[in-house]
Amino acid sequence: MNHPQSPAQVKRTLSIVFFVMLMDIVGLSIIFPVAPFIVQRYSDSAVTVTLLSGIYAAAQFFAAPAMGNISDRVGRRPVLLISVFGSAIGYFIFGIGGAVWILFLSRVIDGVTGGNLSTASAYIADVSSPADRAKNFGLIGVAFGLGFILGPALGGLVSQISIDAPAFLAGILSLISVGVMYFALPESLPKEKRDKTPLSLKDFNPLMSIGDMLKKPNLGLLLLIVCVFNFAFSGTSSVVGVYSAQRLNATPAQIGMLFVV
Repeated sequence: MNHPQSPAQVKRTLSIVFFVMLMDIVGLSIIFPVAPFIVQRYSDSAVTVTLLSGIYAAAQFFAAPAMGNISDRVGRRPVLLISVFGSAIGYFIFGIGGAVWILFLSRVIDGVTGGNLSTASAYIADVSSPADRAKNFGLIGVAFGLGFILGPALGGLVSQISIDAPAFLAGILSLISVGVMYFALPESLPKEKRDKTPLSLKDFNPLMSIGDMLKKPNLGLLLLIVCVFNFAFSGTSSVVGVYSAQRLNATPAQIGMLFVV
């Protein structure tokens, strides 16, 4: 597909990328209200629930830079399609369950293919003019804010059908995103602008990417601030459901509403 050029095309493709990011955040947060109850089938340890979040983040930490480097060479669209499809597989495996190790496997799969947000950010940069870049990157914040409202709300609502239903719904939403991208999203990185150098081992090393960021003026401090914020935010998100379920006897629907608020 061709690189979008006209303002109308850019606006259309940004709408699609926003939808993909929104569905990704909804899928991630839709299982927050039910994760403690699903894990409780196989383990009564609160650590297991938090480790599920930790292993997802760890897998994404190692895979996201590689996804970005691959997208620089093959284009954004194929990486987005593969990563969101991988998320769908991870959610379906999580819904099927059967043992703790299967739950961990599902989160590893989703984490490894979870480079879609970074690749979506690169897509936004590709199609944005310098004057509109900051405004267009604001779509990421909007997707996060709206996604973390809609996701837990849907998770709490659908959990009344089945405790596993939110995971399957997350998988379905990911497949919808794959379909929308496949039929409507053009490639944003023309072949002539792609990186022609072969991939090397350092391209798969996240520490190299962090090192490159730290060398740039002012970005090191900004990276630290974002890291500290996400540390606190992710930690709270992973334990509030366990706390509410074990100490307050909250239901998945009630936990979902707590996240919404």
